[in-house]
Amino acid sequence: MSSTAIEKQPDTDPRELAAWERYRSDLDGLDGGEYEEAEQHAWDRLQADLLAISREAEPEHSSIGL
Repeated sequence: MSSTAIEKQPDTDPRELAAWERYRSDLDGLDGGEYEEAEQHAWDRLQADLLAISREAEPEHSSIGL
């Protein structure tokens, strides 16, 4: 999925949009080795942020099927 595709979803959680924007912002203007180094850190943080958001959105009993 491209980083802009998420913006086209009308029901996207605003926190997800903010996480993607932070990811893009962290990499803006970087290139070469500087980009490579920053990209892994930014990607790891994005994944952690998206996981936290998805866990907050899950119903309390979803893991036991209630």
